[in-house]
Amino acid sequence: MTSLSQDPLLQLVDRIYDAALKPDAWPDVVQSIARFMGNSKGKLFTPLLAVDKGGLVVTVGIPEAADRVWATQYRDDDIWVTSGVGKGLMWEGNVVTDDDLVPEDEFVGSRIYREHLRHLDIGRLCCGVVFDMRPSDTPATVFSVVRGLARPYATEEKEAMRILVPHLSRALGVMYRLRDADLNLAVSLAALDRLSVGVVLLDVAGRIAHANREAARILDECDGLSRDTGFVFANESARMQWARILPSLFDRSVASVPHFSQAVAVPRPSGRSPLVLQAAPLGAAHAFAAPSDAAAVVFITDPGRRTELDMATMRDLYRTTPAEAALAECLCRGQTIAQAAGERGISETTARSQLAELFRKTGTGRQADLIRVLMSLQHRST
Repeated sequence: MTSLSQDPLLQLVDRIYDAALKPDAWPDVVQSIARFMGNSKGKLFTPLLAVDKGGLVVTVGIPEAADRVWATQYRDDDIWVTSGVGKGLMWEGNVVTDDDLVPEDEFVGSRIYREHLRHLDIGRLCCGVVFDMRPSDTPATVFSVVRGLARPYATEEKEAMRILVPHLSRALGVMYRLRDADLNLAVSLAALDRLSVGVVLLDVAGRIAHANREAARILDECDGLSRDTGFVFANESARMQWARILPSLFDRSVASVPHFSQAVAVPRPSGRSPLVLQAAPLGAAHAFAAPSDAAAVVFITDPGRRTELDMATMRDLYRTTPAEAALAECLCRGQTIAQAAGERGISETTARSQLAELFRKTGTGRQADLIRVLMSLQHRST
């Protein structure tokens, strides 16, 4: 394995953060991490979310056809996956190797190894859980490196993965949270105003360089969180938590950084649900043109305000029926057609018929285009 000297590690971490706003860079990042750990094969993917729904699949050193075979024929028979879930090892930030999952003789005797993995020279695994399967704004995401059976993973290689996983979580957390309804990244200041989450850009001194419309609303309410040059907390515990996270946003040499999900809960004097702060560094080559050099991004979520579809406007503009409007509302909440049909107690065929009518009435032809139209009809409620 490449030595964990500071220079190669820092260069790798910088590349990870650059990929947050440049999705096309992820294949190079996956390859770089695999090489850093002395491997030629790696995979970064969202096991429960397809690419066309906002998921991610990046493989290096594994033929695309072989990956499709795994997905279609062996996913449910993957002894590593079933063991990890069964043993409760797939929690956010955890790192496991094949030895943690199943004994070697049991793995070698498994169907997936005999029929599939051994032909790819895959017998060892080192896996980092970037995001787990708990409901959140970040889909379950896993990063793995694999190699032949003859070379078990050593403790220092597992530690290397443990160091990199929080950086992956922060970069991917930024990418997932900055996506709009069309799965495009909001990488301009104007585009940030379209997002329902509060977004604040910080300069290298931790000062607020820019706040999008939702963040400005939250900060101007002065209910637990306000602004001066930086954030002002009404609660001392929240202020201290933020003070511990802040240095890691600007110092790449910090060996242990908080995972993206390690949010700061900000209690509010009004008694409303606490605000939630999540933060991550920005890559040096980001595209934001802030008043000052933006070096980090902070997401502020107000759980007490949810986005709702403006039914009256939708009915007036597009002459939708109540059933069609109900389906549209489900789609705006991120449900699939099957999930929406199940919630509403109708068949999937009926739901698809209603979807076709929504396409016709809104002048759209794809679900992504329909969602974009619907997002323009949303309003915030408390």
